[in-house]
Amino acid sequence: MEPRPDQGPAQPRTPRVGDICSTELALLGPDDDVDQDARLVRDRAVRRIPVVKDGIPVGIVSIGDLALEKDDHSPPPYQTEQHRTVPDGIVPN
Repeated sequence: MEPRPDQGPAQPRTPRVGDICSTELALLGPDDDVDQDARLVRDRAVRRIPVVKDGIPVGIVSIGDLALEKDDHSPPPYQTEQHRTVPDGIVPN
């Protein structure tokens, strides 16, 4: 980077999310099979996958969600304000 006479030495640019994010996305649909979803989580080594319907995000499936569905011995989910359910069509802040 060359110094600019009007502003002094140029500063390195702060990385942005777009600089570091994954670009090969794994997406699920609301009607997808849970067994296939579990294989996708395992094969892609991811912990969460967005659920999309008609191009609109409608939820996220986590590895914990799959464990609860697949294993009767999994503990019940930890419920917090962050894990509240959201009415259809409303995206939380």
